[in-house]
Amino acid sequence: FVLDRALCEGKRALAVDPDFKIAVNVSALDLRDPKFPQTVGLLLARHAFPPSRLILEITETAPIDSDRLAGVVLAELKRVGVGLSVDD
Repeated sequence: FVLDRALCEGKRALAVDPDFKIAVNVSALDLRDPKFPQTVGLLLARHAFPPSRLILEITETAPIDSDRLAGVVLAELKRVGVGLSVDD
């Protein structure tokens, strides 16, 4: 819901400022969902929001040090074209 709403509002902001970027916090637990990159891609397409204008900030709510699936999900999100950062 939060990402959907952020992209909706972000699209309106892009109309005013084409250099606008939005950062949205996501839980490290989302990185354990193999469908998360697909969901992000679908929401980007729904709102015609450029992936390069979205930054997903991974919150440190769960350890992801040795989580192979998280690595795969992060690589797929990067392939989608979104920015990634760690929110401390």
